[in-house]
Amino acid sequence: GAAEDPAGQQAGVGPELDKPDQVQALAGLSGRLDLEVDQLRVGRSSLEAVQMALDREKRYWRLNVHGRRLDGTLRIVADGSVDQPIVASFKHLYWPGLEADTATAVTPASTLSPKRVPPFHFAIDDFRYGDLEMGEVRWISHKSVYGLEIEQLSSRRDGLEIVGDGRWIEDGDIRTQMRLRMTDRNLGRSLNEAGFDLALERGQASITLAGSWQGGPTDFALRTLDGELDLEITDGSIPEARPGAGRILGLVSLNSIPRRLRLDFSDVFGEGFGFDRVSGHFQLDGGIASTEDLKIDAPAAEVEIRGQTDLHNQTYDQTITVKPGFGSALPIIGALAGGPVGAVAGAALQQLFSKPLKGISEIQYAVTGTWENPVIEPVRVRPVEP
Repeated sequence: GAAEDPAGQQAGVGPELDKPDQVQALAGLSGRLDLEVDQLRVGRSSLEAVQMALDREKRYWRLNVHGRRLDGTLRIVADGSVDQPIVASFKHLYWPGLEADTATAVTPASTLSPKRVPPFHFAIDDFRYGDLEMGEVRWISHKSVYGLEIEQLSSRRDGLEIVGDGRWIEDGDIRTQMRLRMTDRNLGRSLNEAGFDLALERGQASITLAGSWQGGPTDFALRTLDGELDLEITDGSIPEARPGAGRILGLVSLNSIPRRLRLDFSDVFGEGFGFDRVSGHFQLDGGIASTEDLKIDAPAAEVEIRGQTDLHNQTYDQTITVKPGFGSALPIIGALAGGPVGAVAGAALQQLFSKPLKGISEIQYAVTGTWENPVIEPVRVRPVEP
């Protein structure tokens, strides 16, 4: 018959599993157990309501799980051993997107020890992260002295592929370490579907990440990520700014630069900034993303970005240097010293107004403030050489 969960119809996969007596208790059971759970939690995420049926099959338990977010079967060895793998086959698994990761409160990482967890062999036919369809997913791991070695993690669908490996270990503290490589034919669409509010349209991308975070694999959060990230994106566009855009690495949209401080950049920015190539290296340290070499190559301009952004507090500390494309110096508009540009631009631009100039060859901005309300100020200009 059906069994009710006495704890308010919620079930958690997390610290509750770190109790050997609960695992061992399965060894002495037989028959069938049916459960209805209003909210199934896995780490920091909720998979909503599910129906579960647990059946004993000789040496194994078979757990059938059905819900809006997941539908599949898990096979668990009946003697409670943590050395034999849990084998799972899912028709679909729809993981919640990034909404929880942008919350102000920080949820503590799981204290579940990977040494007391069986290895996993997962096959998912239809996996989604937020609204992002990721296609077929495979996860294969095996036991090690310190926990679990993740020998294969892969996700494939038309236009998007992710492959990697890693470890979930306990060696002083509990951490997950991963190496991932992603190739995507439309990065802007994929990241926005995944819940990242990124100021990017289109873009063919190759991204590699070597990172780690506290807790288990499901505890992943940008604000706790340590490691390194390299990216290369071609044939994309940075659209008109919108509040908070650019959250994947806190990169300010070039169109966030106030129009009065662009001088006449209409030929450079227009309604969007199309680029040929974006490339750079990021150091990730406790939610701080730093770069010294992020470069955007475009027909209209070359842009260099240096500095850091705080992924937890959502603030900037960067400089942006803009150089016009070949043969297209940035023209100066207005009545110069007496016009609105001269009135608001500050001392950094006053050198432009001391003598007649046809244009400038470079302008540098300091970017501070929050993602929602960035403060962008010109700090240096370079006139066109005579």
